[in-house]
Amino acid sequence: MYGLVHNNKIQVGPRDWSYWFFKQYLNDNNLTYSQAQLPISDPGESVIGDGWKILKTNIDTPPYNSLFEQLQGPYFTINSNDITGYYNVIDVPIESAKNNMKSIVAANRYKVEIGGVDYTLADDTVINLYTDREDRNAYLDAMLVMQPEDTITFKFKKGVFKTLTKADLQGIVGTGSIHIAGAFAWESIKSEEIETAQTITDLKLIELRHPIQVEADNNNPNRYPGG
Repeated sequence: MYGLVHNNKIQVGPRDWSYWFFKQYLNDNNLTYSQAQLPISDPGESVIGDGWKILKTNIDTPPYNSLFEQLQGPYFTINSNDITGYYNVIDVPIESAKNNMKSIVAANRYKVEIGGVDYTLADDTVINLYTDREDRNAYLDAMLVMQPEDTITFKFKKGVFKTLTKADLQGIVGTGSIHIAGAFAWESIKSEEIETAQTITDLKLIELRHPIQVEADNNNPNRYPGG
């Protein structure tokens, strides 16, 4: 990036180098310059013409957490042969941080909601239920039309097929409902925790992952339930 400087003040830029842009600006303002001092390609050092300088600009961008912080600036220092720029890292408005955190919590709740839940059948077989809305409705619809003596076969996670009774499906539907209600209850509690926080420092202490996600993350950092 380059800035056009006069009397130790930046008049244009900093911006990406463009011979035509800077040439047009100089022409529009009746500023004389040497063609040799305004190269078409990126100038490697300061370009000086009749009291004006085109100086290369280097901006230091510090690391920051965009959930809680934002950059203020850039601020520039004009040196003899270049311009250096820097940003200050400041807190975002607390309401913005809260809204963003609530969105993350909602997304994590949804991942857990559809991520499945274990259910133990009467024969002590443990199956992992699908808990997305479509599959939950499939379990419920089958249960509603079955007679007590009927059976039906479902495919569960990991390619497991099981023949189920109406009593099995009643247990599956109930387990799924409890799982979903628990996910929403967790989101409600977390949202309230976020809302009552008074400072950005308070917000930084709040865990945004569901306990299921924390456990999965500890066991395998590359996997989240439902992901």
